[in-house]
This record gives sequence, structure tokens and C-alpha cells, in this order.
Amino acid sequence: MQGAAIRKGVYYRCLARTLAPGSPVLADHPRTVNLREDALLDALNAWIGEVFAPENRDETVAALLASQDLSGEGAGRHEPAKKRLTDARVRLRRHRAAIEAAWIRQRLSR
Repeated sequence: MQGAAIRKGVYYRCLARTLAPGSPVLADHPRTVNLREDALLDALNAWIGEVFAPENRDETVAALLASQDLSGEGAGRHEPAKKRLTDARVRLRRHRAAIEAAWIRQRLSR
């Protein structure tokens, strides 16, 4: 979703073209969905206020911590992303080293 100012109002817009090709959601998704911000802002603010109210803080923190626990059902779901990140960092280090080596060779050859 993306924010947009339309007809003097703020809307959140979801465009079907931004969904992944072949996604099962595309079958039932309208081409465009516009949701006025003012239609949900009061309810959203009330919910956030309730979730982070002092009397609910411990439960909220526990829920946030539990959502990060990967020892159960979600174990391993982040592994492909972690591997891609590690691979990208290795490639970046190699590229930087090659650029630095070329720069040093250029400076020495002057």
C-alpha cells in the first residue's frame, strides 16, 4: 500500500499491479483499493493506545518477544534471507577490495 493525496484527502492505495505475478490474491483483488485515512485513524489510534497502555505493557512486550522466537513453527524461515545477506556482504567486500586495489595501482603508476 502507498499513501496518496486524492481529492483533498489522504488515502492508502493498494494497486493490484504491485502484487507478485501469479499471486493467488490477484484472482479476487480489485485493480485499485483506496482507503481514506480519516476512516480508520481514530480506531487505529485507539487500538495502539490500548496495546501500549501501562496496564497492557507486559503482555504487549511478551507478544513482541514471542513473535521473534524462531525455535518453533517459524524456525528456519529467515535462513534463506540470512544466506543472501551473507553472500551479498561477501561480494561487497570483494568489490571494495578490487576497487581499492585498482585505486592503489593507479596511484602508484603515476
